[in-house]
Amino acid sequence: MSLKGFGGFVYTLFGVFILSTLWVTSLTILSARPNATAMLADAGANLLNPFLVGHGDLGLSQTTYTRLEASARAHPSQPITLPVLKVRVLGREIVGKSYAGVVELVYSRVAEGYYDGGTAAVFDVPSQLQAVLPNFALFNPNNIPLVPGGPTPAQLPVFLQPFVTFVGLTPDTLTAAGHQKILNLLPWFWIALVALGVLAVLLNHSEQKLMGLAKGTMHGAWPVVAILLLLWVLSLFFSKPFMPYIGMLGLISRAFLPVYGTAFAVGLIGVIMTRVLASRNTSGDTKAKQDEAVKIPESIAANTAHALR
Repeated sequence: MSLKGFGGFVYTLFGVFILSTLWVTSLTILSARPNATAMLADAGANLLNPFLVGHGDLGLSQTTYTRLEASARAHPSQPITLPVLKVRVLGREIVGKSYAGVVELVYSRVAEGYYDGGTAAVFDVPSQLQAVLPNFALFNPNNIPLVPGGPTPAQLPVFLQPFVTFVGLTPDTLTAAGHQKILNLLPWFWIALVALGVLAVLLNHSEQKLMGLAKGTMHGAWPVVAILLLLWVLSLFFSKPFMPYIGMLGLISRAFLPVYGTAFAVGLIGVIMTRVLASRNTSGDTKAKQDEAVKIPESIAANTAHALR
């Protein structure tokens, strides 16, 4: 491979690492405790609970709520008993709350328990639910059951596990342990990205070396920005289908958009500034050549006049 070809390969690798580094950075923000628990609570209340209610009334249904509320009034100091879920909620904490308020409270406790201790800390799955649980083999490099007693997916190949881990496709991504794993990976991505950027500049001897970095940054960021903006627009026009996902979409956007949006803006500004500077340099060179072209005839005329004298 020629030096020029190797330089092109480095620029391509830089673009790939831009996308990866921005993703890991955003995922680190999303998996931090405040964001992760908020997302888990929203997913639990709007997705998991309806799923559980629809499979043998295992979730917190209106009927279950009425029974729990009556029991809570009678025994306010005792924990309420919830099917499937192992979380501590005292009776007095739900007395006077609406059904939606109780669901929100319960799944906020589920989110906190899951973040701290994983699935075993919050789920107690009966046999009738195990059969309908999906198989998450592709997203489970550590071979962890989705819930205790649930299906155990096949182990992913070892060489795929780091990739699946940093892209966040594991059951423990939104846990304290998962957050720490991603946090430990993050500095290495930034170190590799900076090293590739420096190497790309050193290998490129043309005047467009910075343009390549700016374009790589811009193109590595805009797809995610475009997808999030598209989802936001779709949620405005199709509000009913998107309703269960609005809260999660907002949390994801607040974690990803600042990172990718900043990178896109930096790349775009870099491209514009590089082109402006290149245009000025070209104009300056053209003007210098024009001035030189004018000076030559003037010099000839002056020499001719001197000779005639």
